[in-house]
Amino acid sequence: MSEGIYLALVQAAVTDDRSVLPALSALDNWVGFGTIAAAVAMLIGATGAILSTHAFPAWLGYLSGLSGVLLVLLSLGAVYSTDNESLLAGPGWFGGFLLFLVWALVANVLLLRPTHRTHAAA
Repeated sequence: MSEGIYLALVQAAVTDDRSVLPALSALDNWVGFGTIAAAVAMLIGATGAILSTHAFPAWLGYLSGLSGVLLVLLSLGAVYSTDNESLLAGPGWFGGFLLFLVWALVANVLLLRPTHRTHAAA
């Protein structure tokens, strides 16, 4: 979705009607924040599921909880920041997203591992 808004922004910049540029620019800057609530809900839900079922190592559950809390704090800091070049809006937000990517990679590797458990016949 963000790339579509960016394409509309570029197209509006080369036309004679530049009245839509402020609205498209604001949309392009804020469209990514709509996914934060879904990502936080998924990470907190994964934390509860991992820690209650012990299907994964506990550290992975704590990492997902940390990622969820970090995304909330950094997104709130970026929203209420008056400086677009602050640590929260730039490298800090990317760090929270990078931690989520590391969590997703580790969870997928653990899911794809072969298990060598044998179940007793009932």
